[in-house]
Amino acid sequence: MPVRFGCWREGMSVENTDGTTIRWGKAEKWIAAGVSSLITVLIGILIGVLTNFGSSVNSRLDKQNDTLQSVKTEQAVQSGQIGTLTTQLADVPRLTRDMAEVKVRVERLEQDARDTNRR
Repeated sequence: MPVRFGCWREGMSVENTDGTTIRWGKAEKWIAAGVSSLITVLIGILIGVLTNFGSSVNSRLDKQNDTLQSVKTEQAVQSGQIGTLTTQLADVPRLTRDMAEVKVRVERLEQDARDTNRR
Protein backbone atom coordinates (compact mmCIF):
# COMPACT_ATOMS: atom_id res chain seq x y z
CA MET A 1 0.00 0.00 0.00
CA PRO A 2 2.20 2.89 -1.22
CA VAL A 3 1.78 6.28 0.39
CA ARG A 4 2.32 9.63 -1.33
CA PHE A 5 3.21 12.71 0.73
CA GLY A 6 2.12 16.19 -0.23
CA CYS A 7 4.19 19.33 0.09
CA TRP A 8 4.79 20.84 3.54
CA ARG A 9 3.48 24.23 2.44
CA GLU A 10 0.28 22.81 1.09
CA GLY A 11 -0.82 21.50 4.44
CA MET A 12 1.16 18.23 4.59
CA SER A 13 -1.24 15.66 3.27
CA VAL A 14 -0.88 11.90 3.02
CA GLU A 15 -2.79 10.17 0.25
CA ASN A 16 -3.33 6.43 0.32
CA THR A 17 -3.65 4.39 -2.87
CA ASP A 18 -7.35 3.98 -2.31
CA GLY A 19 -7.82 7.74 -2.66
CA THR A 20 -8.31 8.69 1.00
CA THR A 21 -6.33 11.71 2.11
CA ILE A 22 -5.15 12.67 5.56
CA ARG A 23 -4.18 16.31 6.02
CA TRP A 24 -2.00 17.73 8.76
CA GLY A 25 -3.03 21.05 10.19
CA LYS A 26 -0.88 23.69 11.93
CA ALA A 27 -0.95 21.88 15.28
CA GLU A 28 0.23 18.62 13.74
CA LYS A 29 3.01 20.47 11.91
CA TRP A 30 4.17 22.09 15.15
CA ILE A 31 4.06 18.74 16.95
CA ALA A 32 6.08 17.09 14.17
CA ALA A 33 8.61 19.98 14.23
CA GLY A 34 8.82 19.77 18.03
CA VAL A 35 9.33 16.02 18.00
CA SER A 36 12.03 16.25 15.34
CA SER A 37 13.73 19.09 17.28
CA LEU A 38 13.55 17.06 20.48
CA ILE A 39 15.07 14.04 18.73
CA THR A 40 17.86 16.25 17.35
CA VAL A 41 18.57 17.71 20.81
CA LEU A 42 18.55 14.27 22.42
CA ILE A 43 20.97 12.96 19.82
CA GLY A 44 23.23 15.96 20.51
CA ILE A 45 23.08 15.32 24.25
CA LEU A 46 23.78 11.63 23.71
CA ILE A 47 26.83 12.45 21.59
CA GLY A 48 28.03 14.91 24.25
CA VAL A 49 27.58 12.37 27.04
CA LEU A 50 29.36 9.65 25.08
CA THR A 51 32.21 12.01 24.25
CA ASN A 52 32.51 13.05 27.89
CA PHE A 53 32.35 9.41 28.97
CA GLY A 54 35.14 8.55 26.53
CA SER A 55 37.39 11.33 27.81
CA SER A 56 36.58 10.29 31.39
CA VAL A 57 37.62 6.72 30.60
CA ASN A 58 40.81 7.99 28.95
CA SER A 59 41.55 10.10 32.02
CA ARG A 60 41.08 7.12 34.31
CA LEU A 61 43.29 4.97 32.10
CA ASP A 62 46.01 7.64 32.19
CA LYS A 63 45.83 7.76 36.00
CA GLN A 64 45.96 3.97 36.16
CA ASN A 65 49.00 3.95 33.89
CA ASP A 66 50.77 6.54 36.08
CA THR A 67 49.98 4.51 39.19
CA LEU A 68 51.23 1.34 37.55
CA GLN A 69 54.50 3.05 36.58
CA SER A 70 55.04 4.27 40.16
CA VAL A 71 54.33 0.75 41.48
CA LYS A 72 56.88 -0.67 39.04
CA THR A 73 59.45 1.90 40.21
CA GLU A 74 58.79 1.10 43.87
CA GLN A 75 59.05 -2.61 43.11
CA ALA A 76 62.43 -2.10 41.43
CA VAL A 77 63.70 -0.12 44.43
CA GLN A 78 62.47 -2.75 46.87
CA SER A 79 64.00 -5.50 44.77
CA GLY A 80 67.36 -3.72 44.98
CA GLN A 81 67.00 -3.36 48.74
CA ILE A 82 66.14 -7.05 49.07
CA GLY A 83 69.26 -7.88 47.08
CA THR A 84 71.37 -5.76 49.44
CA LEU A 85 69.81 -7.40 52.50
CA THR A 86 70.37 -10.85 51.03
CA THR A 87 74.04 -10.07 50.49
CA GLN A 88 74.37 -8.73 54.03
CA LEU A 89 72.58 -11.72 55.53
CA ALA A 90 74.81 -14.09 53.62
CA ASP A 91 77.71 -12.74 55.74
CA VAL A 92 75.97 -13.48 59.06
CA PRO A 93 77.43 -17.01 59.50
CA ARG A 94 80.91 -15.65 58.82
CA LEU A 95 80.34 -12.80 61.29
CA THR A 96 79.14 -15.28 63.92
CA ARG A 97 82.27 -17.37 63.44
CA ASP A 98 84.47 -14.25 63.60
CA MET A 99 82.75 -13.12 66.81
CA ALA A 100 83.32 -16.52 68.37
CA GLU A 101 87.01 -16.30 67.49
CA VAL A 102 87.23 -12.81 68.98
CA LYS A 103 85.58 -14.03 72.19
CA VAL A 104 88.09 -16.86 72.44
CA ARG A 105 90.99 -14.42 71.92
CA VAL A 106 89.61 -12.04 74.53
CA GLU A 107 89.20 -14.87 77.02
CA ARG A 108 92.78 -16.00 76.35
CA LEU A 109 94.08 -12.45 76.79
CA GLU A 110 92.12 -12.05 80.01
CA GLN A 111 93.46 -15.37 81.25
CA ASP A 112 97.02 -14.36 80.30
CA ALA A 113 96.52 -11.05 82.10
CA ARG A 114 95.31 -12.84 85.24
CA ASP A 115 98.25 -15.24 85.08
CA THR A 116 100.65 -12.36 84.67
CA ASN A 117 99.16 -10.51 87.63
CA ARG A 118 99.46 -13.61 89.86
CA ARG A 119 103.17 -13.92 89.26
